[in-house]
Order: sequence, then structure tokens, then C-alpha cells
Amino acid sequence: MNEKTSRIAQEAEEITAKVGEYIPPFRLAEMLKIAGKIQNLIINNTAFAPTYRECKIVLSIVEDSIDKVTGLPPVAKGGK
Repeated sequence: MNEKTSRIAQEAEEITAKVGEYIPPFRLAEMLKIAGKIQNLIINNTAFAPTYRECKIVLSIVEDSIDKVTGLPPVAKGGK
């Protein structure tokens, strides 16, 4: 393992210990792009202009459906 790989592995271990999961920067960048697309779908809806609460309800519906089909627990705020 070279020095760069060693530093990344150490960082991954530290973050995993702290928040329970490590997401590499390149994957985080892709996840943020997807999140932006989802946000635009909700906000730029032509049927109605949702409130922030309604946006959260929509996201909760999506999260609940994913939880049901995967059996995975919800992701806690702040990581763990």
C-alpha cells in the first residue's frame, strides 16, 4: 500500500468508526447529483408548489418504501 492509499484507508476506518459508514468522495459527488435531481423533481413540480413540509413528506414516503423492500433500518441523522 502506498502512502496515499494508506491515508485513505485510515480516513475510511476513522469515519466508519465515527458515523458507521464511509462513503468515498467520488461516490458522495454522484449521490449529491442524484439528490439534486430529486430535489428539482419535487420543487419544480407543475401540479402544485409544495411546502417544505410536503417535500419532507414526499421524501419520507420514498424512504419508507425503500426500507420496506430492503429490510434495512432507516439512516439515522448524523450518521449512526
